[in-house]
Amino acid sequence: MPNKCFVPGCKTGYASYNKKLKVENKKPPILFRAPKDNQSLEVWNKHIPRDDKLLSEKDYVCELHFEATSIIKYDEFNITEGVVEKLERTTPMLKTDAVPTIFPGLPKYLTTTIKKRPAPKLRLINPIKKEKIDENIVLDYEEKSETEYNIRILHQEASTIPLPGTMWGIHTSPGKTILAHLNLKLECDKTIVFTDNCIPIVHISKKLVEFPEIKCNLDLQKLVRTIDELIPCTGYTENGFLSSECIGYVKQDLSLAKNSKRKIRCINCSELRRKNQRKYKKKPRVKVIASKLKIKSDLHRKLPHCK
Repeated sequence: MPNKCFVPGCKTGYASYNKKLKVENKKPPILFRAPKDNQSLEVWNKHIPRDDKLLSEKDYVCELHFEATSIIKYDEFNITEGVVEKLERTTPMLKTDAVPTIFPGLPKYLTTTIKKRPAPKLRLINPIKKEKIDENIVLDYEEKSETEYNIRILHQEASTIPLPGTMWGIHTSPGKTILAHLNLKLECDKTIVFTDNCIPIVHISKKLVEFPEIKCNLDLQKLVRTIDELIPCTGYTENGFLSSECIGYVKQDLSLAKNSKRKIRCINCSELRRKNQRKYKKKPRVKVIASKLKIKSDLHRKLPHCK
């Protein structure tokens, strides 16, 4: 049974509404599961105007009832100082403090807009008279530098980050951190390795894939989530042989329907597979025909009365 939005009057998740959106070539709103902790669940129940039943952790609320600023749709990676790369998430998520406050299908007074706190006003403070310091006095001081994220910190904190699935594991040894993923055949198809610096050495389907340097613990978590959402390439043959130009992975296409056939090969392996299939279909059967003619000729020679 498909999931539906818990908010009264909302049509998200209903078959008729999904059919209408498909005709209009629009994507259905994203459904978010209710929080599991009782405190957050109670806050959501206070905001959702429904008297017949209470929201449970098994229910869903769609994106139409949240402020745009409460939904995380992009992951940000610090490539270099001042340069941030944004990658669109295949599965958007809510911020921890997100609360449903918008109810377009209900009376306006039920919708509560979150007002932004105004910037504090500048206040004039009476200037303090500074005493002159004797130039002969030498002041000793130490410059305090902010703690920068480095490979030592990464090795220490890697084992504490949340993993996106049960098939992920973290392995550490002095000077090395490895995050590995196993597929359903219990084969290691994705690895992330850190040794001397914070630049990840990523292999997907045994192919090296480049990713930017990790600048903080949050970057590391985003990297693991991004790699988890990539589908390992299965190669251009049934035995799993990869082309020399294989990139190692395929990006998920969430716009496809659930029953649609999803891509399992990268562009280069798919192209090579198509070329091989066309070549096999066009291959002449000269040898087979020649073989049959030779057998027939031998029979006529041995048995001349047979036609």
